[in-house]
Amino acid sequence: MKKFYAMIMAALMSVSVFADPTQADLAGYLKAGYYVACFKAPEGATCNDIAWVGTYNAWNLQDPDILFCQELAGFSGWYVVVVPAGAYPNNDTSKEFDPEGECSGKPVQKNECGLLNWEYQNGGTGTCALVAGSVTIDEKGAETDLKDWSKTEATIITISAWKNDKNPCEATCAQFDLTIRVYDPFCESNPLLAPTVKGSWDWDAAATKMDLKGSYYEAVVKVDADVKFKFNNDVNGSWDNQFEYFIPEDEDNDIPAKWVAFDNFSLASASEDYCTYDATNKIITFDFSDPTKFRYASCGIDDNDYEVTVNLKTTSDAPEEGIEMAGSFASDDWTVFQPMELKSDGSYSATLTTKGSKEFKFRQKDSWDNEIVYVNQVDNEGHAVSLKNIKFGEAWQDAGEGKKVINLDYSDAAVYVWKANWVAPQGIEDIVLTEKAQKVMVDGVLYIIRDNKMFNVQGAQVR
Repeated sequence: MKKFYAMIMAALMSVSVFADPTQADLAGYLKAGYYVACFKAPEGATCNDIAWVGTYNAWNLQDPDILFCQELAGFSGWYVVVVPAGAYPNNDTSKEFDPEGECSGKPVQKNECGLLNWEYQNGGTGTCALVAGSVTIDEKGAETDLKDWSKTEATIITISAWKNDKNPCEATCAQFDLTIRVYDPFCESNPLLAPTVKGSWDWDAAATKMDLKGSYYEAVVKVDADVKFKFNNDVNGSWDNQFEYFIPEDEDNDIPAKWVAFDNFSLASASEDYCTYDATNKIITFDFSDPTKFRYASCGIDDNDYEVTVNLKTTSDAPEEGIEMAGSFASDDWTVFQPMELKSDGSYSATLTTKGSKEFKFRQKDSWDNEIVYVNQVDNEGHAVSLKNIKFGEAWQDAGEGKKVINLDYSDAAVYVWKANWVAPQGIEDIVLTEKAQKVMVDGVLYIIRDNKMFNVQGAQVR
């Protein structure tokens, strides 16, 4: 009898019931030109199908050929997927698939409505641990992308939670038709720009056009309770024309007057200042019609071609290799760069033909590793904060005869520095209270808190 039990235990051990998979267990999945991803799903989150979405299918949740992960035999809660190496250029599936392109991806689980939703992707900061294989795990808030995978062995990871700890197996299916109504931002140059809406039901799908219904625009989308969405006008085929709200200058000028893009909305946003939610009829209404508070990002910009001269004053630590303008002025994917001429007074200048809706910024010639950053500005990961992209039409001034000029002064070394010479600020914390706002100094960087929102001194909301 003891020998019988010993045989049973040996058999159980042979199928690795109590162990994690190894490279030997996954060798049969390896295939030339493909990556193998093996992951352990979060505890208690194995109820529905798990898809693998990524650059191979342009991150399209509605892709009819999307790959679904297989449960790995003999390893409870473990899944495996074989992913073609490469990507579609710029996520455009109409272009030829590039097998040498960057490859990344992540698991997304169906919820109880049977829908793939970006709210149920793999987890947040610190929730992924490398077990074996060669992979860089990029922890960014509520999502984790896998990049630089090994091509000769499987990538094995564990995932301890889904995004924001939302377990799709514990969700209650609440699928319904949501009616979204928008009282549109005003554009003096074109007051009838029709808004569009996109959401986490599939960020990469085509935007839903909103139809004019008298004094407002309306769209009906099939959603569940966890979706998030945002608005835009994609008249130019891009998301450059999102809605913005206005932050006035505060009394101490710590926040200058600034237009800031909205974060994504959720149904919980109905309790905020921008919208109301009729839960009975599933209608959410946004009123963006006050032109002093709301606008399109490109509202009022003349989108004809103009000859534009950009003049730049910069700090004395400008790169010896030279400076160039990077932007969408020549191609939407920022692959063309405009050299700038060094003047006798130490300033730089460039002249080019472009539209008001296009954007630009400055970098060292031939290098994204060195651009202008703020001396005491760091992001949530402690990295230097670069200058925001500048929209031509918002920065230029009329120079007559179809010409425009933009004069920019970034020469104050107390505010600006080239990234190659940037030194991380020392960690200090201090809190200052004023009548209108709470000022928080974190790692030498000043932030302002208003209405439970956090802004940097340029007026951009950081959380």
